[in-house]
This record gives sequence, structure tokens and C-alpha cells, in this order.
Amino acid sequence: MMPVAAYADRLSVRPGQTIRFHVASTTGQPVEADLVRVICADANPAGPGVRLEPLGSSPAVLAKPAPAPVPHGSHAEIAVLPRSLQDHDLTFGCRVMPTLYGRDRTIADHHDGENGFRLGLDGDGCLQALVGDVRLRVDHPMPLREWSFVWLRVDFQAGEAQIGFRTLAHGEPDTRPGSRLDTARAKVGAAAHPRGGVPMRLACSEPARHDHFNGRLEMPALFAFSLGDEKLAGLAAGDRAVLAQAIAAWDLSRDPGGSRIVDIGPHGCHGRLVNTPTRAVTGSRWSGREMRWRDAPDEYAAIHFHEDDITDCHWPVCYEWTVPEDTRSATYALRLSSAGHEENVPFFVVPARGRASAPVAVLASTFTYTVYGNNIRPEWDRDPAWQQTWRDQSRAWGAYAHNPGDHREYGLSTYDLHTDGSGIGIASWHRPMLNVRVGYITYPDEPLRASGLRHFPADTH
Repeated sequence: MMPVAAYADRLSVRPGQTIRFHVASTTGQPVEADLVRVICADANPAGPGVRLEPLGSSPAVLAKPAPAPVPHGSHAEIAVLPRSLQDHDLTFGCRVMPTLYGRDRTIADHHDGENGFRLGLDGDGCLQALVGDVRLRVDHPMPLREWSFVWLRVDFQAGEAQIGFRTLAHGEPDTRPGSRLDTARAKVGAAAHPRGGVPMRLACSEPARHDHFNGRLEMPALFAFSLGDEKLAGLAAGDRAVLAQAIAAWDLSRDPGGSRIVDIGPHGCHGRLVNTPTRAVTGSRWSGREMRWRDAPDEYAAIHFHEDDITDCHWPVCYEWTVPEDTRSATYALRLSSAGHEENVPFFVVPARGRASAPVAVLASTFTYTVYGNNIRPEWDRDPAWQQTWRDQSRAWGAYAHNPGDHREYGLSTYDLHTDGSGIGIASWHRPMLNVRVGYITYPDEPLRASGLRHFPADTH
């Protein structure tokens, strides 16, 4: 974490509107904040250098902003499940394509700490479950980047729980040589259901546990009885007649432009997505015949979850400014300092609607700033000398001191990769964007070009 970090709730603001700044600090000291007009954001001493014009008011002293976590990881939350599920046998089934192992990863969780169930993968990629206080594990790992059908079923009368997975091929149970059908059984008591109103989560248990699933889920379903072998095989094959018996079933192909997952079961137990996972991605039944999800929604019925997805840091508002009516249209920044550490958050004041204020309009490419937000140059990871040159040049010029390569906790850009190697497709400005800062240098190579700037700092010229 940076000693002082911040972001604004918007990138541009008009006179009469209010812009709010979210701040986190690890210094344990008060933070001073003042507003400046940005005339030049290029730290190169061969040019004009960084030029900032204070707005005239004395710096405000913020109460000590506390350290604030970054809530990584996308998942789904279903707040309410049917009461009729209580004390019944149950079956949970889902199509799963894991893309990263390494530590415990939760596929589905409905556990209150004592009762309920949790199904996921261990660090070796082996399917595991917790039913009440009983643990089950399948010894063979699930295949990476391939589709499998996973299940958990609990039969109270038999006092038994079973987990298992079966590999799929084109959405059907795979019967080719080498395909897998692995299970594990254990004796359990009547503890498969939480005793309170515990939400059910997909792709993590609790965000603070950092056990987010990396990969794709398709058609998770919950039954209030233990499916027999024949019906379980039918569910694995996508039998709609079996799915219709579910007490809740989430069709992840529905409403892919939103943050809701739709339950097509009888109780409408819809869920919400957190941290914007990637929707309408190819699922277990993808044939390759259609390249647009609109033309074959059943083939794009999966959601890809990542442990490093982030939409909003949800830090507290520590400073806000209502723009006076006579404020000129220009580039501004909130400047922050605490215990010798500095941060700045640029933004734009634009003219009031319907009133021309100048003969020339300047378009600030804020979409570009956002999708490139926290872009890590490929040289940063592959060339230690390049990285050291960047540090040396930033220090020599008194430039912005932080690089996204040192602070991946704030999320990366759409030109970078998730931890599972998949491309990042969604970016948000509700997080610190370190390369959208006064004084930030992109390229330290002196022969490359001028001050080595891109995007916001370059645009101030």
C-alpha cells in the first residue's frame, strides 16, 4: 500500500457540482489537502517543469485517514435462499472451468462457520468440501482450462455426503479415454444447512478470506433433495427436466450487461455480482459457430471470475469541493501530503452546459486514461535495468514516485493480464490510477522521446 493514496468519484465536474475524494493513509499522521490548477505536469527540468497554481485557500487538514484495504476479487452473492431448503437433503451442481490453482479457491459457499457447506478447490486443484465440520477431498486434481461438472450431494437419511467432478466435452459428460470421473464420500450429521440467514456466495466464501475462484462458472443449481445417480448424470448432461426440479438455478447467460444473476427457479433468488467479473464468455457448450453472444446465448452462458477484479475501493470520502460558479475551465488536482509523502489526483473543470466559454474546445481523453489506468510497461517485469532507470529518473527529476508495477493491489489496465493469464477487459476510475498523475513518467529511456510521457502528463502540454 502507498503511504497516501486517493481517487475521485468523477473525472470531470461543472461549476455548481461537487467532486468527492476518497483517501487512505498508512502514515498515522494528519493529511494536508489543497487544490491546484495544473499548468504543466511534465517533471522534466529541461522544460518548464511541473507548474501548479494554488487556488489561494490554505491547505485543509484532514482527520487522520486510516489505512484502507482494497476489496479485490469478483464473486456473486445470493442474499436469501428458500426457507424450504432448511433441514432437507441437498444437491449443488455447477459447470466449472478453473484457470489458476495455488491456494484454496471457493466455488460455492453456504456455511456459517459451524453449519452449512463449502465446495471448492485446494492449492493442488483437487475438489474439496466442508459439510458442517466434516471435510471431503477428491485426490485427483481437476483439469485446468477445461470444463468439468462438479457436485455436492448430502443424504441425511444415509448420513452421507459425496462430492465429485466429471470432465465435459462440448457440454456433455466426457467418455473418451483419459476422461475423469472422481468422487469422495464421508459420513456427516445434520449440519449441511446454516442456522441463520447466511447468504450464499459463488466464487468466494468471504472476501476477506482471499479464496476467490479464478475461472468460469456456468449454470449453478441447488436442489432440496439428494439427486440419484441417474438424475445427477442428467444434470451433468444439461437435462432441462432435471434442472426444472431445482429449488434455485442461476442462468448466467441472462442480462449479461448488468450486475444481477437471474434465478430461473420457482423462488426468484436472484443474486448480485461484486467487482464486475467478465460476462458473456464462452461456456461449456461453445461450438465456435457464432462469434457474438447475442446470436448464441447458450454458448456464452458463463461468467469468468478473477481474484484481482476490482470495481471500487469503497474508501471513505475525506475531502469534497463544490466548484464555484466563476471557476475557469481547466485542469486541476487535489494535492495531498502527510509525513513527507505526497499524492495528487487530477480532474477537469468543464464549462457549464449550454454556454460557450472559449472559441476552442479541448477534449480530454478520459476513456483512454481509464483503460490505460495502472498500465505496467512490459519492460518493468522483464528488464531490471529498465526498472532501475525509471526509479533513478523519477528521483532525479522529483517526479511522481510510484509505479503501478510496485502497487498491483490497485488493479491494472486493460493492456495487462489477470493473475490467471487472461486479459483484463474492464477498468474503473474508482481506485488510485498511478499513471494519471502530475509528474508521472512512462518511459525512462532518454533516447526514446522528450520526457517519456504518455496520456495525462503529456496532454498538459
